[in-house]
Amino acid sequence: MNILRILISVVVLGFGSVASAGELVQNGGFEVSGFNHWSGTAVSDSVNGVGGSFSGLSPYAGNKQAHFLNDVSETISQSLSTTVNGSETISFALADVAGDSGDSFKVYFGGTLLATISNPGSGYKTYSYNATATSASTNLSFTFVQNTGAWALDAVSVTESTGAVVPVVPEPSTFTLAWVACVSGLGNAMFHRRKAKFAA
Repeated sequence: MNILRILISVVVLGFGSVASAGELVQNGGFEVSGFNHWSGTAVSDSVNGVGGSFSGLSPYAGNKQAHFLNDVSETISQSLSTTVNGSETISFALADVAGDSGDSFKVYFGGTLLATISNPGSGYKTYSYNATATSASTNLSFTFVQNTGAWALDAVSVTESTGAVVPVVPEPSTFTLAWVACVSGLGNAMFHRRKAKFAA
């Protein structure tokens, strides 16, 4: 039984974990040159912007956050490089600064509506959703209406798991120790079996 366990350990050393891509969103915290990497009507509207503290609200993370004040429907979006059938985790921090019940914030991934958020309150709240990519390029977009206050957005993130197993190559010393243990255990077992045979 011990030899079997050793052999299994040697085999298992060659396997790894599910592949996970890095961060897919660029400038998700709006830290680099404002709306750099983002597009949409909200980006070109001069009443919206990126900065530090806004109406007493500090950024959720880092030093900057995006704020949107227009009272008409606007969109901010970014095209992401994804893997077909990849499992995506979409997350962000959102605050409705001095808003009212008519405010609406919608989240889309690849054209599919993931959620509609209404009047979440003035402080930052975090949201997370799961989706599956259907192409090598997927659009992440937020569409919103703000009646009386401002939406504040920060820490936008999309990470991906593809389901592929990445092999892990251990250090040579790890294989050596496992092999020595295996050979030693096998030799020990053969010796005791022979000894028992002659004793009989």
